Amino acid sequence: MSSIPIKKPRQVEIERIYQNNHLLLRLRVMPGAYGEEATLQVLRGAALKFYQQQKLSLLSQDTLKLGKQLQIKINQIYCRQHLAPFQLDSLLTLQKLLDNVEHQVECIISQQNHQNL
Repeated sequence: MSSIPIKKPRQVEIERIYQNNHLLLRLRVMPGAYGEEATLQVLRGAALKFYQQQKLSLLSQDTLKLGKQLQIKINQIYCRQHLAPFQLDSLLTLQKLLDNVEHQVECIISQQNHQNL
């Protein structure tokens, strides 16, 4: 472990199962008046569910941003394809990747539909 004191707060989180209960352990280390101070939070039940919903919301937002960025990049390739030949292998690999992503999205939608019944 480093003997240099931290200058700004650090936080790590990990989800685990303990005695068949889902838990989130959150360790936060902060600079204090007499050295470093640490807090350990254990989230379970409603607090854990709220945390998971927040994480899922952030993941969804990130996914949409990445999808839009991908769409822009593909449009750029389409608009510039006449300038130089694009490697067909790259496009075929991209198409396989997109097929896999589409399948994963369909599975998530299917699971959500079954949970809502």
